Amino acid sequence: MNPLPHPPSGNIADLLLQKAQEHPDTIAIVFPHEKGDIKYTYAQLQEKVWTFMQELRENNIQKNDRVVILFPVSVQLYTLIAAIYSIGAVAVLIDPGMGLSRITSALKTAKPKALVSTKKALKFRWFIPALWRIHTFFCIDGLSWGCIPIGQSHTTPQPQSMVARKETDQALITFTSGSTGAPKGANRHHQFLLAQHHALLRSFPPHENQIDMTCFPVVVFHNLSCGHTTIIPDCDIAKPATMNPEIICRQLQQYSVTSLSAAPAFIEKLTAYLKQTNQTLPSLKIMALGGAPISARLQQNICDTLPHTDAIAVYGSTEAEPMAHHHIRTPIIEKDAFVAGTPVDFIQLKIVHVPNPPPQNQDLSTLETKEVGEIIVSGSHVNQGYIDNQQANTENKIKDDKGNIWHRTGDRGYFDENGCLWLTGRTNDIVHHGSQILDPFPIESRLLKIPFVKQAALLESNQKGYLFLSLDSNENDIAAVKELLLASENNLILCIADRLPVDGRHNSKIDRPTIRRWLRHAWWYARTQYKEIAQ
Repeated sequence: MNPLPHPPSGNIADLLLQKAQEHPDTIAIVFPHEKGDIKYTYAQLQEKVWTFMQELRENNIQKNDRVVILFPVSVQLYTLIAAIYSIGAVAVLIDPGMGLSRITSALKTAKPKALVSTKKALKFRWFIPALWRIHTFFCIDGLSWGCIPIGQSHTTPQPQSMVARKETDQALITFTSGSTGAPKGANRHHQFLLAQHHALLRSFPPHENQIDMTCFPVVVFHNLSCGHTTIIPDCDIAKPATMNPEIICRQLQQYSVTSLSAAPAFIEKLTAYLKQTNQTLPSLKIMALGGAPISARLQQNICDTLPHTDAIAVYGSTEAEPMAHHHIRTPIIEKDAFVAGTPVDFIQLKIVHVPNPPPQNQDLSTLETKEVGEIIVSGSHVNQGYIDNQQANTENKIKDDKGNIWHRTGDRGYFDENGCLWLTGRTNDIVHHGSQILDPFPIESRLLKIPFVKQAALLESNQKGYLFLSLDSNENDIAAVKELLLASENNLILCIADRLPVDGRHNSKIDRPTIRRWLRHAWWYARTQYKEIAQ
């Protein structure tokens, strides 16, 4: 493998602009469009970055200023973020799926100087008090009263100078949706982003003439820093489960895509379509799945439809990506858990029992267990803290006796006899059912091996375990599930729904907070969303 790249200025954006100097005419990114795909070379991206840099500087955006970006994925999104890095400012990304109250909380925490959005969204800024303190508003797609148009100039920009950055200088703050409490802003400095880039290089070494399709923005930036061509899938990447597999398959074949990374819901629809139409994707060498646990059924579908593709299940999170990965091969290894894989060799990962409150400045090996416990990680590409949120740092970060920061993933799991990590659930999702204490994934993974079980979720309400299922159902299927539950002696309360809600980010994980709301207000939701089945 070639030596890992390092930007001479310490600024992570230097990697992208270096590629523009080395390969100006290479296609950098392709966006689908109803009138024909739009292709941008690295030279064209560089011009767009320079345009944004020039306009930001002209409007007094300086080093360390925070700029919120609130508009959909587009070439402007990637080039604006690169421009913000380049002038030494800080990009702030807020997940629109968090809802207005949590977006408001994130804005208060971020304390931005500027915000960039669409004219449609900017019309409502007067009704959101958290926006009133923002000094400058930029409009990305036209004119909006009181806002400065940005990125819309058609004149050739002047070359712009890169601002040197130190390792600990902030580059990016990301707020993602959580289930409870104030949203946490993950603080990413330039050295962290470089370490994440190196982690992806080491986990997925580039291959010659690589053409990548990805649903993950972090992978787009990684590709641009490698000089690869990125194909943006022709779908709403904020809702991967809604993609049209026929269109995606046609894209993959048209561009002879060699690598693909997406959420399980995306891959599930793609492999089902390939099986139904008896097609294959001969150019596809590598496929990575991430964002949610991956069932044995989906692994088998991948092996059946893409036998020549090196399919890799990736375990990671907002705070640490990747942590472990598993090469999907036949025969599928089946356990009563979801596979996370072998930890990558550049991360420290432990299974521990964490007391409350979490310990600080002590040898964490004393907390390790060979049984099921909480997963904690440490390494250069593991997020070190959250901005202006001492409570979140106290609850989620542990400093050991050597000064290393460990991140509590909130996941529970164990190592098998071969050193493979298996997930059993979240610490907050442990179910108390009578005298039993249950992790949800062992039961859920076992049920998902049954062909007619589409979704499964085990939750607790008032010290009782409720098992929610979505079935290709008939009365015989329900009877079979009841027999299985009786045989397992769990005596859980069985609930059947047409479809269980999923997370808004990857459309792949069960949305447990919503189902808990169903249980809290069962007088209504038991009529409208699910029905409880008598044992």
